[in-house]
Amino acid sequence: MRDPAALIPETMFIPIMDRKSLLVAIVSFILGNTLTTLWCWIPALPCNTDHPVTASHVIGQPRAPAGYEVKTILRTSHQEDANSNLPSDPRVTEYIGEKECVCTGKWHKDFFPPEKWAERQKGQEASLERYTRRRSNFKDFHNQVDGFSPISYPAHGLYVRPLRAVRLQGLQIEWCDSKRHFSGAELQAKLHTRRGIFKLLTDVKTVKVEGVETADLVIRTSIPTLLNLQLQQVVYQNTEFDGNTFDIVEFYFDEFNATIPIHIQHRQVTWLFEQGQGRVQDRVTVVVKAFLRYDHSRQLIHSFRRVQDRVTVVVKAFLRYDHVRQLIHSFRRVQDRVTVVVKAFLRYDHVRQLIHSFRRFYPGTRIIVADDSPKERYQDIKEEYTDHYRMPDYAGFFAGRNLGLSQVTTEYFLYMDDDHYLRPSTKLETLVALLDNTDFHVASGAYEDLEEFASAIRVVGNRTHACFEKLRKHYHEIDGFPDCYAADHTENFFLASTAEVKAVGFDPHPAQARVGHQEFFTAALGRLRIAVCRFVIVGHNKSAEPDPLYEKYRRTDRKYRDMRTTHNLYRDNLTCTGLKYPRIETYALHMMISAVIIICSQQTTNMSVEKKTTPEIFDPDSTPEKTAEYYDNWSGHYEEEIITQLKCTAPRVCAAAVAKALGGPDRGKVRILDVAAGTGSCGEELVRLGFKGLDGVDGSPDMLKLAERKQIYNRLICDFVGPNPLDIENDTYDAIACCSAFAPGHLKEECLPELIRVVKPGGHIVITFREEYLHTVENYRDRLEPCMARLQQEGLWERVTREVFPKFYEDKDGITFVYKVM
Repeated sequence: MRDPAALIPETMFIPIMDRKSLLVAIVSFILGNTLTTLWCWIPALPCNTDHPVTASHVIGQPRAPAGYEVKTILRTSHQEDANSNLPSDPRVTEYIGEKECVCTGKWHKDFFPPEKWAERQKGQEASLERYTRRRSNFKDFHNQVDGFSPISYPAHGLYVRPLRAVRLQGLQIEWCDSKRHFSGAELQAKLHTRRGIFKLLTDVKTVKVEGVETADLVIRTSIPTLLNLQLQQVVYQNTEFDGNTFDIVEFYFDEFNATIPIHIQHRQVTWLFEQGQGRVQDRVTVVVKAFLRYDHSRQLIHSFRRVQDRVTVVVKAFLRYDHVRQLIHSFRRVQDRVTVVVKAFLRYDHVRQLIHSFRRFYPGTRIIVADDSPKERYQDIKEEYTDHYRMPDYAGFFAGRNLGLSQVTTEYFLYMDDDHYLRPSTKLETLVALLDNTDFHVASGAYEDLEEFASAIRVVGNRTHACFEKLRKHYHEIDGFPDCYAADHTENFFLASTAEVKAVGFDPHPAQARVGHQEFFTAALGRLRIAVCRFVIVGHNKSAEPDPLYEKYRRTDRKYRDMRTTHNLYRDNLTCTGLKYPRIETYALHMMISAVIIICSQQTTNMSVEKKTTPEIFDPDSTPEKTAEYYDNWSGHYEEEIITQLKCTAPRVCAAAVAKALGGPDRGKVRILDVAAGTGSCGEELVRLGFKGLDGVDGSPDMLKLAERKQIYNRLICDFVGPNPLDIENDTYDAIACCSAFAPGHLKEECLPELIRVVKPGGHIVITFREEYLHTVENYRDRLEPCMARLQQEGLWERVTREVFPKFYEDKDGITFVYKVM
């Protein structure tokens, strides 16, 4: 009997099988979705694979190595959204990027009618394009590292101007262990640097931050997105001046770390050449070295004249005479390693005095004299070890420097004006030792009749509107060379490394023929490191009778000054002349300016107290009692005027210096004495940085009453700080913060031993005040720093840093001394 199923056609089985498959599919779909939903709610444990994982990576997407898993934990949270448009602290942002150019003189375009300016601007742009094309500018390349480390960071391309700030853009955490995230464990990121400090544009809610305005910053939070948001607010500010160097930011997260280089460099100026009508003969100079064959030289010149008579031909012709000299000197002597270069013009008596001064102090030193005196006044200088080069008449100041430099064969050369001479205090050994043992390229001294001896130069503005800013100041003291400082600009007396200065050179344009000084130092910005030693004094000869021809040539007229200005603006690619501060600000002028500031602020705030002027409080002969009385009357408006209106940064800088000196995380256990505490503005900054053990001392009762209301001090002492003993035991404090207490009529150097007495061995003393007081206040000029040095020689303390910082208030610079008590 046949099977009944065999009687059913095969096609009849298809609907039955489809119904079963459909049922299975529905059940599988429901079960799979349920399990998937449950799995998404279960915290995923990290994979513990011991072999490498190969996977494709999409740029911009996070990736993790074996043992970790990229999760959605970095997805934006609602808490982050509340902080996405955070305001930035203007005290931080003002130091980021290029400083604004402030024009105080004529603009470049103002020297020309519109049609000529358009043509000149076109030529300048073409020259700038050629200059830029030939120059490798590595700072324009930004290299972002996104590797198997969870840290993304800029590996190249961060640069900052000296003493300014830059945002650490691109620094973030890409992934972390999901187990730690879901368990609520705290994440921690650390940053460390050497030549600067860290600041924050703003604080992110619920994120803990320690070490703001120090070299060590710690950020803690349990939410990865907020950690990244806070990292985006981190700003690096340079605090140790160097015209061209690198600092390193070390970043640590879990067991990973990254190194971020920051290029610190002055903005370099261009060297653009005016191209006339753009013809070859307007842009090319022919240089010929000739020896005896004058017919050939004339034929060469005539061939150029046939082409165009506008070609400039420079022919250097000489007949060599051999001089036999006995070389019996030690190689280590100054005169064997240094050649003197002098640019001379008419003043032959001065030149001979200069040469004779070398015979006295450094006999055997080779001296090169480049002389462009007119032929009717020319005198041949026949002195031993002296090479006298005659130049074309009125060839120019910088042209003579170039000629002299081209003949130097020693490692170093010393440049001097023809009216200089050596004195017993002109210790060239010091300058040689400085160049031998540091990375500086130029070391200068000071003139015998000038108190100010150095300047700072900055190029401020942007690519389309820039100018110079020149300040009478210097930077930090050079380690190992007391009373020698970093600077950007010195006097026309300096020792320099021959090879490096040749690479910069001197602009021989006629604009620098009659006057030339700053142009070399601006060309050296970011290329050469400049130092100045104020105790190396060179003589300045002013005894000769005025020479009418010399005076006529050196006293420039309006036409020459305009030509010089327009040439320099064109060459340096600047739009206008910027700020230039006076060489010497007298004490009387300082008092007048200070008085006006206070009087204006009194009128603004409608002060009800008796109108007093700044000279009263800054009177060098004032008694402590009179000074305290003034502060009593001023106390109610002091912070409004000094901190708010004048934007004094001294309390913040002083507190940051204390934090940097002490270091360490246990700031709550440190004891600090706030000397001249006043209303407690410096104390507030110390508390903000995590310090709690504060005491204060001040001579003004009313100022201390305001400080007491802030409830930040454990003890307040009303007393005058001087040689008299304070009511404090020996070795009590870990640090002293002395902010703005050194001023005319205020603290004197005699108080320093008393400050040392109350600080523990190994503790620190931080002193901050206006930098110019070192030079303008008679009681400090030759007493304060020598006293500090004497105390160090006696073994009572040791200097850690001496740093000049900008904007003590408004445009006045401040200075910070940090000493370690021994």
